[in-house]
Parts: sequence; C-alpha cells; structure tokens
Amino acid sequence: MSHAVLFAKGEEILPKHLPAEIRTFQVQNIDLPEEKQPQEEQTLTLPIGIPMKQVEETFILKTLDQMEGNRTKTAGILQISLRTLQNKLKRYSKKSKKNR
Repeated sequence: MSHAVLFAKGEEILPKHLPAEIRTFQVQNIDLPEEKQPQEEQTLTLPIGIPMKQVEETFILKTLDQMEGNRTKTAGILQISLRTLQNKLKRYSKKSKKNR
C-alpha cells in the first residue's frame, strides 16, 4: 500500500499505482461468485495524508464488506492469514468502542 500511496497522483489509488506482483495477483483456491471476483476497475478513494494504519484498516474493512463478511475469503484475497485478519478486526473493534 505504501508504494501505491507514494506513486498515486491525485486522490485515487488505481491498479497502475500498485506493484506488478499485486496487479497480476490471481486469487487461487477461493470460490467466489463472478460478481465478487476482483476487478481492475474497482477502486478505493482515500484522502491524501491519512496515516498508513488508517489506509490499511479502510482497505481491510472495504474488502470484508465486498466479501459480505466472509473472513476466510477476505483473508485469502488480502494474502494474510485468517488469524492476522481476526487480530486486526479485533483491534479495530476495540478502537471503535474506545472512540464512542
């Protein structure tokens, strides 16, 4: 993500701003309906200057939303372990409760 943030011009991170290994990433062994397959035209707009932790949180939560709350599929798409995803979601939940 930091690569994309550094090389994006403007407020959108597009696939062309990502490293080649991410642009060409193929989701393997994840059974997703056709409409949920990652599409090159899907974008996430973030304001310039937000901390990387907030970029990561937004990216993870938006991906989880796209996968309709399925944590296993979300972890697979993000190429992180399910445990890592669960730990991050737990941290986000604690932060959210603290800010209330």
